[in-house]
Amino acid sequence: MSLQTRYPTFDPAWKKHSTGGWYTIPCPVCGTPDAVTWNARSLPGPAGRVPVCRECLPAQRDTWSERVAVAVDQGPRMWNADAAAWHANPGAKVAPVAFALADGVGDDPEPQWIAQLAVLRVAVAACHEGSVAAIEDARRARDEYYETVGAPLSQRGDTVLAVVTPLERGYQAAWCGDVRVWAYTDGDLNQYTIDHTAETELLEAGESPEMAAQYRNRVHRCLSIGDVESVFLGPDSDLILLTSDGVHDALTWAQMRQCMAEELSKGTGAAALRGAVQSLVRAARAAGGRDNATAMLIRTS
Repeated sequence: MSLQTRYPTFDPAWKKHSTGGWYTIPCPVCGTPDAVTWNARSLPGPAGRVPVCRECLPAQRDTWSERVAVAVDQGPRMWNADAAAWHANPGAKVAPVAFALADGVGDDPEPQWIAQLAVLRVAVAACHEGSVAAIEDARRARDEYYETVGAPLSQRGDTVLAVVTPLERGYQAAWCGDVRVWAYTDGDLNQYTIDHTAETELLEAGESPEMAAQYRNRVHRCLSIGDVESVFLGPDSDLILLTSDGVHDALTWAQMRQCMAEELSKGTGAAALRGAVQSLVRAARAAGGRDNATAMLIRTS
């Protein structure tokens, strides 16, 4: 059986019900067709976990469930185009687990659908192919779907996203767009990704921060276009954080670090991880953020 048969597909039958119904995907472990049912409005499984069929569920019992936390706030937007998912597959060839976060470009059902399916597909594929290849696979699948249905470019949904997978020592993060990957170690928060935006290009060209900030949300790399970039996170990274721009655009680095420090001073158990991501999205909303806000936090050991 081809690995591709195990990946969630860009399926028009699912799209029809993406605003609140249920849809089915093949089991990402054994590949059995239509074996997993999921509600499109919810996160995939507990704390964002990609669901598997009942036969594969016993083999999925591991410690990751207590080491991952996700918080999502739709805010005043009409649609929640943020999505986060993670998938554990101890028998996979490349990585035993993968974590993904996406932010659909726009405020309508099409980017919401693309973001939701992208994180499901990328989280599953990254275990078998690695983080960079997983994003490139999702790009091909998206393009093939839109070519098949003959959708004009103006009606094609798009998303920015990032995926993180463990290496033999440390972690690799791959991304396109302005989803950010951070490491929180010994009370310090460090950003590892660079936003693929016009703002970044203007700052590198020497423009003033005030002028460049006007172009903060103009991304020039996303699922549909641009190179996928990757970065290495060292094995000393205690916690890995992924955020959508609804979090990190609304908060300063110092505010994000304070949210993390206050909650994680209680420890790094499951409750503390949930408290940290919830604190981040609440603070983003309190700061006046009007975008979808999503944070995913992973304890690496």
